[in-house]
Amino acid sequence: MEDRDFDANMEALRHEFADKLIERLDHLSADMSAFDAAKTVADRHQCLSNMELTAHQLSGSSALFGFAEIGDAAQALETACRDGMKSPAAPATDNAVRRTWAGLSSAAGKST
Repeated sequence: MEDRDFDANMEALRHEFADKLIERLDHLSADMSAFDAAKTVADRHQCLSNMELTAHQLSGSSALFGFAEIGDAAQALETACRDGMKSPAAPATDNAVRRTWAGLSSAAGKST
């Protein structure tokens, strides 16, 4: 494959990733809203689990497509959610998840 074909293919994949990024951020936003509304520890745990999985997917693929800042922020959210699953109702969990979600939202706003 020629360099320009590779570059064109990577650019197409980058655009596809950017489109899916918006979708994943929407999922995370919905999960964050569900986390805010959760009445039970089990519900909060499920929201954290959902966010952790989506953040993991973002952190794993973002750098490949040129979104390193988003990847770093997604990794921070992934870690906060994973750690938070140990104590879903703790104030420290709320603080960490909100802080890292804000960081990811900010990074995505700069990149999209």
